[in-house]
Amino acid sequence: MTDAAITQSTIGILGGGQLAAMLTEAATAMGARVRIFERRGVDAVDSLTDLTTHGDWQNQGDILGFAAGCDVVTLENEFIPLATLDLIEQSSCALYPGSGTLRRIQDKLIQKQTLAAAGLPVAPFQAIDSADDLEHAFETLGHRLVLKQRYLSYDGKGNRFLDHHETLNGEDWAPGRWYAEQRCAFDRELAVMVARNREGEQVTYPVVETTQHQHICHTVIAPANVPPAVAEQVTALATRAADAVKMVGVMGVELFLMPDETVLINELAPRVHNSGHYTLGGCATSQFEQHIRAILGLPFGATELAAPAAAMVNLLGDAEAEGAPQPWTSPADTTAAVKLYGKRQCRPGRKMGHVTALGNDPQIALQQAQDVAQRITWKATA
Repeated sequence: MTDAAITQSTIGILGGGQLAAMLTEAATAMGARVRIFERRGVDAVDSLTDLTTHGDWQNQGDILGFAAGCDVVTLENEFIPLATLDLIEQSSCALYPGSGTLRRIQDKLIQKQTLAAAGLPVAPFQAIDSADDLEHAFETLGHRLVLKQRYLSYDGKGNRFLDHHETLNGEDWAPGRWYAEQRCAFDRELAVMVARNREGEQVTYPVVETTQHQHICHTVIAPANVPPAVAEQVTALATRAADAVKMVGVMGVELFLMPDETVLINELAPRVHNSGHYTLGGCATSQFEQHIRAILGLPFGATELAAPAAAMVNLLGDAEAEGAPQPWTSPADTTAAVKLYGKRQCRPGRKMGHVTALGNDPQIALQQAQDVAQRITWKATA
């Protein structure tokens, strides 16, 4: 695609949160136009684009009208109804990632089955449709299980930790709601962002180490402090996973590093992802620009770190408060850069922004990012 063709391209994004905002910034910087489709009644992040549509994801007229004004549509979350994605693909508009990819990922049980069928390492798992199934899982998978929701679960939402034949009193045992995994005694959590284009070509970013706060990604350091063989293994697994689900665009791959340095894939996110936010300022090409390049068929950008090390800290809400943070000052010698998402209201656990720092050492960069993050607070609502 030529520069002239880019400026004539209109990219549609399903969803209007912070990921859409950062994708919009990348796309417009490259010269493309962007349209946003957000559900009616849900506020899009401020200052995304003048071309923001509010409608119903399941209204055929709303969706086809939106797609008609786009050359390619992408998404900022993986929970858009499959019927909506099918409608877009039936129009003259391209969709990346496609409905086939989302069919392999939206249902977490199918996601695990897809990865296992491709020979990729995952924790032992089993569908759970009844109390008898759960009892059988304790017998076959062991006495320490994680019961997970198959749909609409992210950041650990819906997960239940069960031990020794516990039961779930009053839980809805409707078929298709749950699956169980053997609980992993992992050493650390790792992640890697992989970009795959329409031809199946791929590039990867450095392997990172993540920590979670109430199941939400809280800190990221790059590169992860793991042996080269482990980093190579993680990278190879990520590219195979992207092939297995036929991904087009940027995908986050989250993994468990076990004490014996083997690796299990935990989860896939078919979109730009929290664990890749450090690439915005931390890498030669951010994950957001890379996603735009992949869906438009442009050559990939370089993925090397801009410094020997980078770190990211999520700014997570801890109370009900106004969206604007109170004034703060950063240390004069810090490399940390603050990215706020422009959300009107702060709530406990809500992602309000992030801080990225660069340096010669991952832990020093992390400390700088944490020092700045701790200075940022939101005024409490009266």
